[in-house]
Formats: sequence, C-alpha cells, structure tokens
Amino acid sequence: MFLDVGANYGTYSVYLSKYFKKVMAFEADPRIYKLLDFNTENFPNVHCLNYAVSDSKGSKKFYIDFKNFGANSLIKKRFNKTIQVKSNTLDKLIKKQTLNNSFVKIDTEGSEILVLKGMSKTLNSKNLIIGIEQLKEEFFIKKNTYKSKCLELLKKKGFNFFYEIEIKEWRFEYSYFSKFFKLLEIIFFIKPSADVKLKRINIFKKINYQQIICSKKDIINI
Repeated sequence: MFLDVGANYGTYSVYLSKYFKKVMAFEADPRIYKLLDFNTENFPNVHCLNYAVSDSKGSKKFYIDFKNFGANSLIKKRFNKTIQVKSNTLDKLIKKQTLNNSFVKIDTEGSEILVLKGMSKTLNSKNLIIGIEQLKEEFFIKKNTYKSKCLELLKKKGFNFFYEIEIKEWRFEYSYFSKFFKLLEIIFFIKPSADVKLKRINIFKKINYQQIICSKKDIINI
C-alpha cells in the first residue's frame, strides 16, 4: 500500500497508483481536497481522506499560504489566512489495515513530527519504508552531528538506514528542448532519460531534503 500524507492535488497518488494495489491520500485543506478528489476519481484504487494527519483527533488551526499552496501547514510560518481543519492520527485513519511491505510519503511542511507521533503502531509494520521531507530549519546540532526530531524518533523505531534520491538527467544543447521536456515531465510524468539512484546518508547536513528514504533494512544491497 502507498500512503500519501500531504497529498496536495494528487501528483504522487496518481503516478504511484499503477505500482500499488491500494493508495490512501490525505489532504487537510478542504479546497485542495476537492482537486485531489477530482484528479483521482478515475483511479479506483486511490482512496482520499480530507484530514490533517497529526498526533491527535479533533480540529486544528491550519495556516494557508496564498503564494504557495504547497506550503500550507499546521505549523505557523508565512501565511495569509488560517482555517480550522479535521485532524486525526494515521493509526486511527488506517484502522486495522496492515501496512506490511508498504511505503508512506510524508510531506506536511514542518509538521512531520506530529505525523510520526500519531503513527507509533504503524511504524512497527514489517518492511515499511518512509519517505519524509526535512527542511534545514528542522536540524539541530548535538554532539557535533546534525539531527532532527523526526529522524531521532525513526531511529528509536528501528529505522537506521537513510537515503537521498539522486537523479541524473540528460541535458540538451538547446534550451528550448530542455524546457519542452520539463513541461512533458510535469504534465505527463515523461522523462527523456533519467538515471535514478539511492545514495546512503551517513552524515546529515543542514540543508533541505525533499525526500529522505528511511528503512529498517539496507534497501540498496538487498
């Protein structure tokens, strides 16, 4: 199963629906959720839920950024407006469904730690892989090493292998072709040529990580 926590309008959910038997997509903003529901209506294996995945059930203040809806968050940053949204834990939202051999993508613009705190049972699933965004402001120094609350929590749950995604793409001599293929990639997920690899992270830096792949096993040398 693929769980898309912070699904926005469904890019990952739609694309990965052909690789997973079931997809659960979670989006907090009720307006963006309508787009998510519309974009996935022809994908029968995608199930959408209008919730902010967090550490408790109830209602939470949600910060809206009109300049970048992808930056909406439960964490106060730059914002133009606040709304109240439904919240619940991932453990409760998936109920008794097994997440063995599953992938969970978490991109909630700074509230990832709340998501992890609300999925303590889920984190015990066998062969579970987590893909999590970590922004540079979430890192702190302890014993001369950069750490984050999310990564420390995952380590306590047995996630000791961390990777970043390296993508090496063809570059074209004429800028027009590069822009053209970039447009195709955005709209249709088409890449002219891309070499995608996982690179083990042994020492973290104070930088933005769009997705850190976290596993209990070494997934490179399997």
